[in-house]
Amino acid sequence: MQTETGNSDTPMQDPSLGPSLLDMDENAEEEGALPSKFSELTDSHFPLFLTYDQLCTLLEADFNLQFEPSSLPASKNHRARGKQSVVRQPLVSFEYFDSKIWPRFDQNLKKGLHSALVYSEFMGIIKGSEASLSQSSCYLGREEYEEQHNRSVLGESIDKSNIYRMFQTYQKVRPPASYDLADRAHALMAALQANGVPGKGIDFLYVDEAQDNLIIDAAAQTISVGSAFKFSELKAFLYRLELSTNYRSHGGIVKAAAFIVKLLDSYFQRSIDSLTPEAAHVDVDIHKPTFFSDMSKPADFSTFITEPNSGIVGLGARQVIIVRNELAASSLRAAIGRVAVILTLYESKGMEFNDVILYDFFTDSPASVRDWRAMLLAETEERVFDDKRHSILRSELKSLYVGLTRARERVWIWEESGEGRAMQALLEASGFATAHRGGLVPRIAVRNHKGEWAEQAQQYFAKNLFSEAAFCFHRAGLPWWMAVAQTYKDRQEAMRLNEDDPWRLSKYSEIAQAFDRSAQEGKWKENQETLRLLFVNAGECYAVASQYIPAAVAFLKARKYTAAAYQYRMAGSFDEAIDILKRYTVDPDVAESIKYAAKFVFTRRGDVRSLHKAWKLCESKDEFLDFLLDHGFEDQRISFLDSITEHERVAQVLWEAGDHVNAVLRFKQSDDPSSPRQASRCILEGIRSNVPLATSYGKESTTLSELFRLGRTAALTPEERAEVRFLRAVVNLDTAELKKYGQHYLDKQDQTSALLALDALTQSAMLDGLRSTNHSEIAETLLFCQKFGVVINTIVRTPDFVDLPGIQHILGVSNTSSKSPARQPSQSKDITLQKLVRPCSFIHALASVLVNREGQPRSPADPITLPTSTVDDMVRRALLRRLNGVVERADELARKSGAFELCQQFLVNQQCGGRDEGSCWKDHVLEKDLTIEQFNSRFRLHILVIAVLNHFTALFGAFDERTRSTKQKTWITKLFQLCYPTSNKAGCLSDITPALIPEYSMAMPIVQCWLHEVFRNLRPADQVKYFLTNILITCLLATAFDYKEAVTYLWRGQWSLDPQNAFQNGLIQENNRPAVGSAIIWLAKRTTTRINLGIYFLTHVLDHEVHLDVEVAVTFAEEVSAQLILNHYAHSSTGYDYMVMPRSWIVRAFARAEAPQVNGSTPWKLATVLDTFLSTLLLKRRA
Repeated sequence: MQTETGNSDTPMQDPSLGPSLLDMDENAEEEGALPSKFSELTDSHFPLFLTYDQLCTLLEADFNLQFEPSSLPASKNHRARGKQSVVRQPLVSFEYFDSKIWPRFDQNLKKGLHSALVYSEFMGIIKGSEASLSQSSCYLGREEYEEQHNRSVLGESIDKSNIYRMFQTYQKVRPPASYDLADRAHALMAALQANGVPGKGIDFLYVDEAQDNLIIDAAAQTISVGSAFKFSELKAFLYRLELSTNYRSHGGIVKAAAFIVKLLDSYFQRSIDSLTPEAAHVDVDIHKPTFFSDMSKPADFSTFITEPNSGIVGLGARQVIIVRNELAASSLRAAIGRVAVILTLYESKGMEFNDVILYDFFTDSPASVRDWRAMLLAETEERVFDDKRHSILRSELKSLYVGLTRARERVWIWEESGEGRAMQALLEASGFATAHRGGLVPRIAVRNHKGEWAEQAQQYFAKNLFSEAAFCFHRAGLPWWMAVAQTYKDRQEAMRLNEDDPWRLSKYSEIAQAFDRSAQEGKWKENQETLRLLFVNAGECYAVASQYIPAAVAFLKARKYTAAAYQYRMAGSFDEAIDILKRYTVDPDVAESIKYAAKFVFTRRGDVRSLHKAWKLCESKDEFLDFLLDHGFEDQRISFLDSITEHERVAQVLWEAGDHVNAVLRFKQSDDPSSPRQASRCILEGIRSNVPLATSYGKESTTLSELFRLGRTAALTPEERAEVRFLRAVVNLDTAELKKYGQHYLDKQDQTSALLALDALTQSAMLDGLRSTNHSEIAETLLFCQKFGVVINTIVRTPDFVDLPGIQHILGVSNTSSKSPARQPSQSKDITLQKLVRPCSFIHALASVLVNREGQPRSPADPITLPTSTVDDMVRRALLRRLNGVVERADELARKSGAFELCQQFLVNQQCGGRDEGSCWKDHVLEKDLTIEQFNSRFRLHILVIAVLNHFTALFGAFDERTRSTKQKTWITKLFQLCYPTSNKAGCLSDITPALIPEYSMAMPIVQCWLHEVFRNLRPADQVKYFLTNILITCLLATAFDYKEAVTYLWRGQWSLDPQNAFQNGLIQENNRPAVGSAIIWLAKRTTTRINLGIYFLTHVLDHEVHLDVEVAVTFAEEVSAQLILNHYAHSSTGYDYMVMPRSWIVRAFARAEAPQVNGSTPWKLATVLDTFLSTLLLKRRA
């Protein structure tokens, strides 16, 4: 087994092979040299030399932090962090800031400012100061920043509010996952404070270039972009260390630099630490900086950089030209050609050379001649120096200090203009510099051998100055290394491209190929570690370009096995990825993710070979089967089980997948003793699932037919066979069988099965029986409709009714988490948060409309997942709509059924023209056949219809309260016409015999509730022409059926409302009281004024021609007349002897009871009213 970290696989470097990429590339990681975490350091690792970045990386691994400097994909290597680690990238370095963020700032805000100084202000003060540690945001607020009076790299005259506005912009426009040096420092500080230093204790830790941690400055060398601190601020963190001896530069240079520091300390106090003046290790005063001012001729500079002996233009390996910025560098390269190393001041930081040419330092300075002259006059003539007005010199003097101290031996300050003469004069007057006074321009270039050029190239490479490194490698005669350096340069430029740049991916592809090519070409002449790192670079660049296969190959050559496997996984080449997992050690998390994805890919292929590959990635066969089950790979489960000949389990899978027919056939192939019984259960479950409510009626599918056929020979119990016969009756809508099974399940109180039976029954031909004249058949039909209503209302009013045992397969819904009965014989009673609506469900179309309206278009064959509450409500409404539909159908048929209404013409004349023509649908019964039994049978049908219609539920949409109210008024009117017929031959109210009506006790309370409900809702403004008719019908029936109940609500109706409307339609009497009130009071038995109010009401109706139905008016007149006759005899001495009235009048009169008062002259008044009434009826008086 090969590993990514094992030392045994790391070849030793051969020093004879020349430069090493590991030594030069600061981002390169030596294989196996360091542990993954700081806490894993052992004594064998010491003495240990680390870069600051390496130290941070080790600590970050312990604290589960991950910072990736580049925008390249985070490497998938053996140092992978924990699963909860969030990769932050890229690093917002100064180069990134300058190229991508600085251009986005407001031009007015950044006017007169340099990007490097603004970046330093952000990093060094706002985010990197000690005060920022106490801020929860890890940076200073606006007020805290503006209070930092003596802390600014930009000088005191700068408007800090503008700087802070730019900082706020910076925080917004930087990539969300990016980080800067301050973010990294804060994260580490917080982790160290919370957890302490991980691992064993460390006795000593020396840190070079300590300013990198943003807590300090290194004296005057604050040109390091992002640094703005002083050693005096380090006391809370580190011991203070002062170096008073300069081991780099000769005495002349050191003294000039010390003078610059003195100027800074004198005129810009507190801008640097006051340290002991430096002394040179080699005190050679003749090597003073030399000024060349007003050197405007290009030829002079060419002469200056010429080698005196050969006359070749070009500086030596350890000579450098330092300019202000990249623009100046590009301009100078174009002028003189590629004959010398040209660096910017920033690029030269941390480097040292034998000779330095500061080119146009003062000419390109942001400081003016006036600024420099002010300092000269302050020194020579003791004039007052305004440090705020000339604050630019604070940073300029620091830059000059850095430029001077880059040199070991000689410094020349070459100016095309005379803008540096003020500082020249000052340094000359102080004895720290000399000047070229005219004459021949010296030739200062030196010659170096190739080894020196190669050595210098490596230094430039290590500083990421790849262009200069390539130049030096060229001079060293190392073309392969020059190509490598140039490729690094190309990658550096590509990393600066925006993510949406159209050329970015192609650029990375070219760079990856260049790295790959260099690694291949150096195979026999360069050390293996260098080649490995080149392959790593190639792999990373291929990955950015989404060229996953070449990336994987490159990583494999680099022995980056985790990254290689990951890239194969990204390419979908799982066979290769799995092969790497088998042969090499790979990060466990990455390996697990690849295995998981590979199982999906191999399984989706579906062939047996691929399925067995996926199987081998699991710990066991059962684990693989669970994987297939959990992710819905039903066909693959079957194929896999087939391949290992497990028929019983294949049958189980088919059953769970809903393929009941094939499942039964597989059970029959199995030798397992339990298979016959399992096959029977599967048949029954299959039939159940294929016979849902509503959608299966009259549709015996091929699957159902096959299941019914298989059921004939299956080992079913008697109860199961009965259920199969019932379900077949449901499919075939067999009315007779459905009636039998419907009553059977009602008797067993099996509500769910009764629901299916009765719903199917109502959709069969049963309702057509309402067209019959056979009273028994009609009554049976209405009774089943009534029972259907009871079942539905019972179910929908049961909490969580969709979870009742056995109901889900009837409704076509299921719990999303429930398993098939193949694995779970008893249905789970757990209530889940979501339900699955299957395509066979009678609410599937409604569910589809809902999800389509929410922007989720679905195929009609797709199941739909909805919240349980939504499904419950949808099923409840759908069931009530089905019930309403049955009620509507029964109502429609009953209204036109002859059994409910006699033909009066035939009854009187014994003939009806419509009967012969077929246009009269009423019942034609001979007078001899009219019996009390026949009347009570018709009364029974009426109250049964009312009992059925009572199940009508007002719903939003088609079924509302107005529809229900209309049905109530219609059937109460029909009941009134039955009880108060125009002919006494047909029977009347007094003939009602409860003993002849089995459902009387069940139905009559419903009738009475209807009368109460209708009465309560009647008011004059609602159909005023029918108001009086409806209220009299209601009152007469209500008081006749249950007087005690009726008188409790007759006074509380809405009949006294709408006085204006009532007055306009004659419903208000002369005493300004509602006319209907007189009729209602007459109905009260013990009212003293009762005998007069009935007559008074009839008189008002006739005199004011109020709308009132004739039959209702006649009925009320009969009631009043019968009551007066009864009252006469009740108050006579002879009692009821000799009282003669129609039998129906006598029964009704005694029910109404006598009045407390004697009649007096009231009968004569009634006679007058009846005369007027008869005249009106006979058209002798205008109606």
